[in-house]
Amino acid sequence: RDVINELVGITANLGLQILKGNKVIEVRNKHINKGVVAETWRRKNKYDFIVFAPKLKQSIPFKIEGVPIVELRSVPFPPYPGYNVALIDSKFSKTLKKHDIDLFHSHGPFSLGFLAFFASRLLDVPLLNTYHTDLVKYSGHIVGGFQAEKFSQAVSNVVWSFIRFYYNKSDVVVTPSKTLQYDLKSHGVKPPVYSLPNMISNVFFSNNHSKDEQVQFNRAFKIKYGIPEDHRIILYCGRISYEKKLEI
Repeated sequence: RDVINELVGITANLGLQILKGNKVIEVRNKHINKGVVAETWRRKNKYDFIVFAPKLKQSIPFKIEGVPIVELRSVPFPPYPGYNVALIDSKFSKTLKKHDIDLFHSHGPFSLGFLAFFASRLLDVPLLNTYHTDLVKYSGHIVGGFQAEKFSQAVSNVVWSFIRFYYNKSDVVVTPSKTLQYDLKSHGVKPPVYSLPNMISNVFFSNNHSKDEQVQFNRAFKIKYGIPEDHRIILYCGRISYEKKLEI
């Protein structure tokens, strides 16, 4: 709560929004999000999108202006609180019958990913896959704690076999970093793999404070949280999870 209050004060005049999540705090532009960007591209290039997603229990409905979202039945994923796994749902096939699909874009090798694969082969259209997460390290979530690293190492060959099995069925694969691109290629993923880094708005690097104000704020911040004055502060923005290696 203290960190959130500090961030709210810092970003008050920067057009940013502070969101509290499950063990994570998100700082984002109030006026820019994935939905806005997707809608901008859709209008500019006259693309039609249909989003399939697991149905979640949330107070605020997930909506993107102009983009239909088909929520499929789902169950919680116990190793990762807050995430759900989609189940086979008649809404999926009924939606496909109503539209002429040109491309499937999947964001994970799990239930929705396999639905996308089978549908792409059935309809004979390309399948684009995005590989977001290092699944070998991610497997440590299953056990957690001090045994996570040992477990990840023990099952690495099995996980890589699964990765190859799924992603080799793609027509194209995209990763958010060169590291993940290299990992896939070096472990036998055959389709073209491209690195497409996530964009970062330059609003995060603007500074509207004078040098004296910044020095004064930094000193007060370190005193409040017991940080030695000669220590540097690294701000991490992202999920707090095992595979992020925050202990480093």
